[in-house]
Amino acid sequence: MPETGTEMACQRVMSGDRPEALLLLASAQLLWDPSKDRQIKVLLQNNLDWDFLVEQALFHGILPLLYKAIRNAALTAVPQDFLENLRVRSLQIAARNLVFTHALTEVLVQLRGKGIQAIPLKGPKLAFDLYGSVALRGCGDLDILVHTMDAVKARETLVARGYCDLDALSPVEEAHWLASAGEFHLCDVKREILIEIHWQILPPQAFDSEFPWSCTTKSWIAGTETLTLPAEEMFLVLALHAGDKHDWTSLKWICDLALLTVKCNINWERLLGLARSCGTYRSVLRALSVVRQVFGVALPEALENACSRRPYRAFS
Repeated sequence: MPETGTEMACQRVMSGDRPEALLLLASAQLLWDPSKDRQIKVLLQNNLDWDFLVEQALFHGILPLLYKAIRNAALTAVPQDFLENLRVRSLQIAARNLVFTHALTEVLVQLRGKGIQAIPLKGPKLAFDLYGSVALRGCGDLDILVHTMDAVKARETLVARGYCDLDALSPVEEAHWLASAGEFHLCDVKREILIEIHWQILPPQAFDSEFPWSCTTKSWIAGTETLTLPAEEMFLVLALHAGDKHDWTSLKWICDLALLTVKCNINWERLLGLARSCGTYRSVLRALSVVRQVFGVALPEALENACSRRPYRAFS
């Protein structure tokens, strides 16, 4: 099938074959590598396609990172109208993320009030934990994991609080959905917030009712208590989402994995053992390979060798 213009542009950014692409990559890498500031200043001296830069930063979900990097560079070579455009868009993303954060804490409190354990996946919680600020990582929806036995109750709890049930299943359809789909979809129409209630995040052939509940720990988001995953389980979840579900089409998701790799003390032996037991070993190795290829993140020698023996491309 021929590639679309968006897919081709996406690949150019990932491969870093033009200065705008290198600038986007460096802006993300600046989160864990302060030396990238020098590269960013050099790249900003190029005759850049500013419209392409904004378009791709938005597409890849890293516009706030681009704005932060360019603002910190403080170069007069950057057009002021372009910088103002980035500033306004970044503020809009930050404001929107605060709405998502407030909605998430509301939902967590509502579910806990019904005796339902819940784990926020990605979204504002990931932004706080990995990026240090909810303003630096855009949110498209809220993903919340519950036990399978609590999935219907969680949906009913949110519907009772005004959320719209987008699935609208009959009893027969619901029974099949619970056995195969893995998530319910709800929407707060007024605030335009989509919520996905998950109860199965592993491939169907690797179903494990205990994953990842046996290793959760207490955490907080915006003053609200919640549950969170260890770094190894989170890496596996993010790898499946970015790779198996979305085929590595966004830098934001790869940046999530890179930050997790760099900032968290991952027990690699435990991660690989977990991946083998869940039937996701290839997916995890592919994720490590993509993180190394796109962002140049160094891996332990044993992992470097494993990735080299199984070379994966970021795009099929």
